[in-house]
Amino acid sequence: MQAMSIDKMNASLPAGDAERSALHSVATSIYHLMKHLHHWQQAAWESLTRFFADNSSSDSSLLTFDSHPQLTRLVLATVAKYVKVTLLWTSFSVIPGLLALYSFLHYAQAAGDAAAATAAAQYSPLEHTDHRVREFVLHFGTAPLLRIQHDFQAQVADKGASLAALALSCFERYEGCHDLAKLRHQGVFDLEALVSGAYASHSSLPDLLNAADVADWVICVVLCVPHQLQNAEGGSPLSPRSMPSSPTSPSSPTSPTNASSFLQLWDFMEIIARDRLVLTLHRNHVVNLHNLLYQQITSSLSASALSTGTASSSMPSFGGSRSSVSLKKIMSALGKHALRNCGVVHRQRREVAAWLLQSCVQLMQHNPGLVAPSFPLLLAAPAVARDEIEWAMCHHPGTKAPLLPAHIKAEHLHRVLPSFSGAERELAELLTLSHRLRGLMEEHALFLAEYYQTFLVDGDAEGIAFTIRELFTAIESTPSSSVIQPLLEGFLDRERYRVSSSSSTTRVTWVREWRQANAHLVTGTQLPLLDVLRARMECAVRHTQYICVSSQLVEHAASFSKCWWFGDVVFEQCFEQTVATSPCSSVALMEILLSLAAGTYILDELVDTEEATQHLERMMQRIDRMRASLVQQVGLGLEAVVKRDISLQRDEIFPAPDEKAEQVETKITASTRKLFSFSRVQSSHVQRPSNAELHFVAFPTGSIDAAALRCSLKDACEQVQCFLRVVQRLLGGYELEAGDNFALGEAVQVALAKALETECDSVVSVLPQDKRLLEWTVDTPRVAQTELQAWSLVDRIAWMLVSLVTRRCHPSTCSSPALPAVLASVRKCCFVLAPAASGEIDSRDYTDSEALRYLVALVGSSGVESICATVSNLLVAQILKLRSSIEAEHAVLAFMDMALSGGATNDVVLASAQTRALDDIATQLVQIGTAVFLLQLLHGHSTSASKDAWETRVASRVLRELQQDPDRRATWTRLLPVACSSAFHASVWKRTTYLSRVSATDTNAHMMGLAMARLLPAPHSSPAVHRCAVAALKRASTCTMQPSSSGSASRSKLPLQLDPSSSESPAQPLLEALDLLVSTAAAGIGDVSGPHGPALGELELVLERLLPRAVLTLHSAA
Repeated sequence: MQAMSIDKMNASLPAGDAERSALHSVATSIYHLMKHLHHWQQAAWESLTRFFADNSSSDSSLLTFDSHPQLTRLVLATVAKYVKVTLLWTSFSVIPGLLALYSFLHYAQAAGDAAAATAAAQYSPLEHTDHRVREFVLHFGTAPLLRIQHDFQAQVADKGASLAALALSCFERYEGCHDLAKLRHQGVFDLEALVSGAYASHSSLPDLLNAADVADWVICVVLCVPHQLQNAEGGSPLSPRSMPSSPTSPSSPTSPTNASSFLQLWDFMEIIARDRLVLTLHRNHVVNLHNLLYQQITSSLSASALSTGTASSSMPSFGGSRSSVSLKKIMSALGKHALRNCGVVHRQRREVAAWLLQSCVQLMQHNPGLVAPSFPLLLAAPAVARDEIEWAMCHHPGTKAPLLPAHIKAEHLHRVLPSFSGAERELAELLTLSHRLRGLMEEHALFLAEYYQTFLVDGDAEGIAFTIRELFTAIESTPSSSVIQPLLEGFLDRERYRVSSSSSTTRVTWVREWRQANAHLVTGTQLPLLDVLRARMECAVRHTQYICVSSQLVEHAASFSKCWWFGDVVFEQCFEQTVATSPCSSVALMEILLSLAAGTYILDELVDTEEATQHLERMMQRIDRMRASLVQQVGLGLEAVVKRDISLQRDEIFPAPDEKAEQVETKITASTRKLFSFSRVQSSHVQRPSNAELHFVAFPTGSIDAAALRCSLKDACEQVQCFLRVVQRLLGGYELEAGDNFALGEAVQVALAKALETECDSVVSVLPQDKRLLEWTVDTPRVAQTELQAWSLVDRIAWMLVSLVTRRCHPSTCSSPALPAVLASVRKCCFVLAPAASGEIDSRDYTDSEALRYLVALVGSSGVESICATVSNLLVAQILKLRSSIEAEHAVLAFMDMALSGGATNDVVLASAQTRALDDIATQLVQIGTAVFLLQLLHGHSTSASKDAWETRVASRVLRELQQDPDRRATWTRLLPVACSSAFHASVWKRTTYLSRVSATDTNAHMMGLAMARLLPAPHSSPAVHRCAVAALKRASTCTMQPSSSGSASRSKLPLQLDPSSSESPAQPLLEALDLLVSTAAAGIGDVSGPHGPALGELELVLERLLPRAVLTLHSAA
């Protein structure tokens, strides 16, 4: 429902006393409802405040959206309800009267009808308060909000900081705030998605601000941050419609640098109040508005904590101070640009939609049997056209204001006017083609059941059975086999997929069972074949929908319920524009109106039966007017064509009048009775006033009830001969002009690829290409926000990877035992998800190869080379830093070398004593391994992918650095294996989440093993690997010792406790890392006939033979 202003509502007030008394009674009942709701809110808030953590407790115990999402939503909903009710409660003299009037206009007319006074017909204004809150904020300014803040702060007391952190955790964790991939193709045609049926099977992606939770979160933040609505000098709010602020509202002086940030949160609140679909204006410019809001809030909170003593004591500071552009300026610039150019973009979309509809209509007319294989495309075509039809109707200059969405105001239409001034002909064309295609789809729907029944049983069932058998073979010897096989055995029977023509019980059964089985499979081990199975099953589910609910899918895709509400545009302006030039479109518009009146097109906006009856009467009246106009135009055209044909025939008769006259006389004589009968019928119809014009009773079938020809009876013969031919010519279809059709989605992708390629080739990287790159990452980023905005796309991606390696792998400063000391896991912002990737996939589990290829395709080959060069520079700088760390710990590592060589058992004690030094070295090894891992991923997509990434980009540069100083090279060669072995005793060995391969279970072990395999010099590879194996097993044995057991007992039980084959063994992740280390080192040795060949041959680098020797060495040393 559209919110009505005060003037509109006052103009609609009934004049009689009876109506005013009924209105007063409704207002009284709403008052009592609000009073009960207010008491309910107070009780709910008191019961929920106990879930908040004290400010003195640790951060880990705070209530956050990540830890308790449902409880968080309940808390925020309660607070939001408090705001909405209090806004109405504090201004009862204005708001409840508006609500009462608004409700009265909806159902007061049916108050006397007992049958209509059902529960479904009642309208509850308190359940639809969102648009009233926006209306209130826009009309009455911020003074009520300041009073609500004052009352709310008194109720919350010391829980305000916790509530602020809770609201910020929602913005930080909310998936819609970060997932720009879902918005990437919104509003842009992607023909591949159309053909696959994705556009029709899923509704259009809602704009981010359309979620009710987001509006509630903003309201909660406004309540928690009262200084946002105050200026620097005093306590008055900064809204354009501001009122004097409350004397009890807090005020504090602020610096001029922070004064500009106080407007920003109110700007966002005002945007939400004006329009929840604000992102509709920016479909061509994808903007992560939630990230911008989060930056504004954190920046403002930090500024408040620095400038206001009371605020800093009651509210924590989130993040560092960062400069940010005003949210209102960003949205204003983007909105103006989008509005001034939206007409051109939508015109192109209408051309694509018309081409797509025309192609589908021709396909159905030439071969109706193709309705089944082309059904996804046939569903997509009217769905695309429907979006463009609704946009054109809403932005038409003649549209009435009450029907427009909230964001379409006078200024909005004024900015759209230069690029769009109406498209009546195109709108009529889209409606005509959509209506015709829908009729053809419904007419030939009988082919769908037979086709997809065969496809489902013979195609989908066979593919599903084959995939399940392959999955059973792959997991035959794994522990998950006993869990997966019982879930999937029932889907091997192909007869289960046969859908009965009389009922869909079978379909519901196997689809429900698959949903339940898939829920269990998601929580278990993720296998590639499971993804293939999910795709095949979802395809079968979609084909089953085509069999059982095809009519509902067609209704959803080709729904035109809004055509009636924009009837002035569609059934008057579009009709008048096309009635003279394109009678086919005019007839189709009247067919659509007849379908609306008959109930073929559902009007979802109707409230009750009486209102539907009124609209039906108006439809019939408009149909009569359209019919009269169409009949008049057809009569004029018919008269002109008949006269022209008669003139042509008379010109042909003129050369031989005698002969032709005799023949005509013969013809007339032969049909005298028929002609006189025809003439008498026409004369009788002309004499009747009600039948003086043409009357077309059934336009869908084109039948004619009566005809009144406006000419003399002497030309009746010629008129009868050409009458039917002329009517067919006037009321028949017409062909569109042939033109070059092109795929707009492909053209946009090509243009985007060319633009990115030009940027990657022309822009010079601003990142340093030497050891300064590592210095940039030691402290807080030294790049200003304005400089970062000027970076190219390639530099942004390269800096993201550099930060990933240097910051995610850095020891955490938090002393909480729940957090690992090293977090080497790639978060969601590492790679952009591919369009076809599921949003339920957690990118912390593994890196999506499709997403990596999508990123590579985005930046091009030159961009990949630039990113690889940056990662290589970082890798060389990290290796040189590791060399400096080894030299700084020369004494410790030399002593450990002697201890390991002599077989002493005090190396573990020494490693424990030097924990910090070993932690630094182990952290650097993890960082180097992570950089090598990312370099290998990117190098596989570069132009030099045939060569090894390490040898091509890193090894020669490191060797060059080492050859410059022989003494340092000797130290590096002797102590690097010792550093690698001692790293296994560091405290960084805590379980983290790995992201690349399912087989690896510990990120740090894998990354350190990868670094060791690349760094260890060839002459010392075999002994070093042996030492690393012994060190790893010693650490694993230490982890398996029981606290109460003695040292000798633990040593005696050591061979029994180390079981590498057990997945529960603590040694498993380390042994898997050693497996990678051994295999990589063995593959990198190559030819053993060199000078170090005999030394390398003394110990074979095979894990099956290496582990027993390491266990024996460990046991003998113990």
